[in-house]
Amino acid sequence: MHTETNTEKTLVVGATGALGHLICLALARRGMAVRALTRPSTTPTKEQRLAALAAAGIEIVYGDLFEPASLKEPCCGIDIVISVVSDFYGDQSRLVLAQLPLLEVAKRAGVTTFMPSDYGFHYDDPYFAHEQLYIDKQRVVTAVEESGLDHHFVAAACFSEWYLAHPFLGFDVPNRKAVLFGDGSKPFQTIRMSDIAKLVAAYLQIPRGPAGDDERGRKNGWLDLPGTLVSQRQVLDLYQELLGCSFEVSYLTLARLEEMAKSVEPSQRFQANVGLGFAHGAAVLADPHPFPGIEIGTAEDFIREVVNAQ
Repeated sequence: MHTETNTEKTLVVGATGALGHLICLALARRGMAVRALTRPSTTPTKEQRLAALAAAGIEIVYGDLFEPASLKEPCCGIDIVISVVSDFYGDQSRLVLAQLPLLEVAKRAGVTTFMPSDYGFHYDDPYFAHEQLYIDKQRVVTAVEESGLDHHFVAAACFSEWYLAHPFLGFDVPNRKAVLFGDGSKPFQTIRMSDIAKLVAAYLQIPRGPAGDDERGRKNGWLDLPGTLVSQRQVLDLYQELLGCSFEVSYLTLARLEEMAKSVEPSQRFQANVGLGFAHGAAVLADPHPFPGIEIGTAEDFIREVVNAQ
């Protein structure tokens, strides 16, 4: 892994989000010049993150994806645009497609590299490819590929914060409940957001090659990150061991998941498609990029932190 400082300047869009602010800080720790773009609104969490970014010497600018004119000045003088926009509980497709005007503004501003959101799985994943949200995400990928800019699409599989400690995706730790997909025995790949940020920053420290895509520089295309392989059953067993109690366990069988996947309710279809991927052992990235010398946490590390916080 390269250790020299990359002089490219990076704009992070969605810089006060859960993952976005971590990427900003990880880039800054590696000595890269970072500009953080956020909307001109405020919440207590956002104020805390803005303070942390400012303390790290990160330039903070304001703009709105839904107002492309507001993006022109933030993109000026920028080499790399990283989009980390997400709204799990809102209109995700609208937010995803708002990256298309951002791409055009970035290109006109002379940006050389573009990284769109969302850091999960490849968009041709068979359990999601038919969903409108993933069709929209693939539309963005295609536009970026055809833009002439260098591009990287990050796949990190399952965020630990969601897949190891969220009721919607299997584990309601405070109430000692678990829902297993299938029989819960198939492994899935998980990584915490702070490690995603660490690896993205390490990869972007590699300078562009003379042609943007050669042996001496970063590669265009998908960047699959490493993680821990663990099954839901193993997660459940570890929670029960560490907490010294039994969870109330229920199962979503393959038949039930397939039925849910036909629902008109988007959140139910999403849960079903995640469950089908888990039940079939498909929630694993086949070819993770090597990051020699960089340590990341394990699923067990994360679970122990969750338990210690109880």
